[in-house]
Amino acid sequence: MAELTTPIALDVLINETHNAADLLKHYLEHGIPQVSDLGQPVGVYHLEGEEREAMERECNKAKSIIHYLTEYEKLKTVKK
Repeated sequence: MAELTTPIALDVLINETHNAADLLKHYLEHGIPQVSDLGQPVGVYHLEGEEREAMERECNKAKSIIHYLTEYEKLKTVKK
């Protein structure tokens, strides 16, 4: 089986995961911007209850992925 990631691909994945985590955190703090059918901003939708909990879970998953990918990179460096 081919190796799943190269150093460049892993860096991109870590960066994209950071971006996703930052975006989720921003949405939790400031709400999700809503747009009209024409793509114009019309306000901010604030999450509550189950929707907020779901967004928090996704944010925590993203943080976990970042942690594990960072640890993986450290292990690869130590093994060399």
